[in-house]
Amino acid sequence: MSDLYQKRARALVIVGFALNIVAALVDLINVYGDGLYKHINFSGMLGLFLDPLVALAATGAWWFVTKVTPESTAQRSLLGKAMYWFGLEIILGVIESVNIGLHQSITTWTGSIIWIMAIGGAIEAVGLISLARVLDTMKVNDREIREPLVD
Repeated sequence: MSDLYQKRARALVIVGFALNIVAALVDLINVYGDGLYKHINFSGMLGLFLDPLVALAATGAWWFVTKVTPESTAQRSLLGKAMYWFGLEIILGVIESVNIGLHQSITTWTGSIIWIMAIGGAIEAVGLISLARVLDTMKVNDREIREPLVD
């Protein structure tokens, strides 16, 4: 059951990341398609290009962190705590998106992008917290890996 639960949690995180990447790309395309880029300063344009790259970087970081297999109770605990903290970071981003989205119509490009990001983030957070719970219940071999002391 733990393996199935872990696969489902990973799938949720992937779907959430994918939604955020798509929303960032749609935002970029929208700005160029509508000609809004002519009215945005360098800082605003930099943000538009960084959003999809940040989402890709976060996806890559998460992907490799989840490939780590804890070899001791301490490592399992640290990895689980990292997932909880990563989930909290995503939840705070969702709160920010919802706060902005409350003032936007979902029928506009800008409003729909914000709500897609909020939904993607919520899905990510559920997946990350689920992965953390899997780590909390995972059994680790009784042997603890010890590094030899080098003087």
